[in-house]
Amino acid sequence: MRICDMPILIKPLKVNIDPESRGFEIQGMQKSKLFDGKDARDVVLQTIRPHKIRGNHYHIKKFEWFLPVRGSAVLTWFDRDDSNPQKGTELMTADFQNPKLFEIQPNTCHLIENETEEDFYMLTFSTEDYDPADTKKC
Repeated sequence: MRICDMPILIKPLKVNIDPESRGFEIQGMQKSKLFDGKDARDVVLQTIRPHKIRGNHYHIKKFEWFLPVRGSAVLTWFDRDDSNPQKGTELMTADFQNPKLFEIQPNTCHLIENETEEDFYMLTFSTEDYDPADTKKC
């Protein structure tokens, strides 16, 4: 689903509840289903401290997917190639009853701000290994 006609996608994920009450699992994260056939080559667990910002950059080649796993933070983005960029925002929350994956496409300026008093945790999947030359400030 595309938000505000911006270069970000939000995908709902399926949660399976264990019938023996041990917990839950999120399945279907194969590249063909979740990453639209792209390889997720790099997986990183990141935190954002209270009242801090991570990002405020874009990537030339890299697609990224964010999966919140604890807390909440505000994702802000805009298409840097647009001559009149319209900013979009979305609250990312670690909601394991209705989990969502946030896709950031190349050339999309993005930042994540933790406006809460607790650390925010997210898993980040990306199509490229870390390369500082692929990351540019907005």
